[in-house]
Amino acid sequence: RFGEECLSAHGCMTLANAKEKMETWLSDDNTERPHGAIGDKTPCELANPGPASGPSPGQTPENSSLG
Repeated sequence: RFGEECLSAHGCMTLANAKEKMETWLSDDNTERPHGAIGDKTPCELANPGPASGPSPGQTPENSSLG
């Protein structure tokens, strides 16, 4: 009964609908919404920072400006 009340209070008609809404929220929270506690980045940005700045692999600082 409590679970049914929670589901209906949040506009969920079924458990499957609730799961879908939770997955959508979690995806948005992890990939779209910046979090102040981690420097206004998303958790995905923090976990996957992308390529580091600096010379490409095989380049040294001396030849990196040569192209």
